[in-house]
Amino acid sequence: GYPETFMMVPGNWDTTHWFNYFGNVSLHNGVRNFGELSFAGYGEAQEIPVFFLPTRIIGFNEQELYRHLEGNDPVVAVTHIPPYGYLDLSNNRHLGSFANLAYIDEESPILLICGHNHVQGDEEHEIVKTRIINPGNLGRYFDHPKFGTWSEVELNGEEVTSIIHRRV
Repeated sequence: GYPETFMMVPGNWDTTHWFNYFGNVSLHNGVRNFGELSFAGYGEAQEIPVFFLPTRIIGFNEQELYRHLEGNDPVVAVTHIPPYGYLDLSNNRHLGSFANLAYIDEESPILLICGHNHVQGDEEHEIVKTRIINPGNLGRYFDHPKFGTWSEVELNGEEVTSIIHRRV
């Protein structure tokens, strides 16, 4: 098994078997506390036509993502999809969620951890000062050269004090 502090949200490449392996640590549509910090998560992404991956785990819903995060008001939000305009560019196209952007604009969590775009990085929202982190892609993704990445984040209370991006 995994340690109690291990939490994940599914991505758009995960299949229905995802919950068989990670259901006990799934943060999708869930909330968990780690010490005094609350984490809420939402996985998946907008539909992307992938003909050789017919089994998608769940349907992405912008309104459900927003309601879940807003209703639970986490200190740390964990979503597969990034907020629109932040760490979401792929082939000069924005892949982010307007609901995710609206949530951080209105609720200002201290940290949003996201994925979807397989490029590691971090940014700070200019107005609300939410730190947005994409740890990158730990596993191999076709011939994508930037895999084996993760990020370490240090929090002191409700303040992000350190972000270190790592690679295998």
